[in-house]
Amino acid sequence: MAFIGLHFCRTKNFLAMVVVFLLLAELLSAYANAGDDRVGMSLHFINRGTYAIGVARFAPDGITGPVPGALGPDGNSQERNKQDSQVGAHMTFMPADSKRGVPQFVDIEWTVATPQITSMRESREKRHELYSNAWIAETKEINLATPIHKRRIDLTPILTPELLAQVRANRKNTQLKLKVVFTDDDVTVTASAEVWR
Repeated sequence: MAFIGLHFCRTKNFLAMVVVFLLLAELLSAYANAGDDRVGMSLHFINRGTYAIGVARFAPDGITGPVPGALGPDGNSQERNKQDSQVGAHMTFMPADSKRGVPQFVDIEWTVATPQITSMRESREKRHELYSNAWIAETKEINLATPIHKRRIDLTPILTPELLAQVRANRKNTQLKLKVVFTDDDVTVTASAEVWR
């Protein structure tokens, strides 16, 4: 009987130590994150232009970030009736994924596959073997002729203190959603708070 009592006492002490340890870990985590202004971020890239584009650079605060690559035109008649969530490319990052805070600006670079460029590519495919020297040389010429657009977008008027406070109030369940919409030679960025669970 004494053995059972001793075992119960040890089990009780063990459970108490586990509870104290978990509470201490939670307090230390809260203290460590008290000054942390990182937020989770969801990026949604949409092409509302006439032609396909290739996103070559998306750089928050000038630091190269994720790019969706090629985006077909979602502005066609069949896609126009779909909700934004059904088109484009999505990328999501948790607060711990970033070592920096909320970006102040973003540099964006993209190319547009105009009908002339598309025709040049199709012609190249018919005349040259894939990755041959002639194919590579012509690809360089096509790339030089492809329209390249670059924009720096100031995010400070978009990421308002009120919006950031809304996201930070519930960091575990809310992310900052940036919607990046391309229209051939222009791009716009909008932001909202997105509750994801």
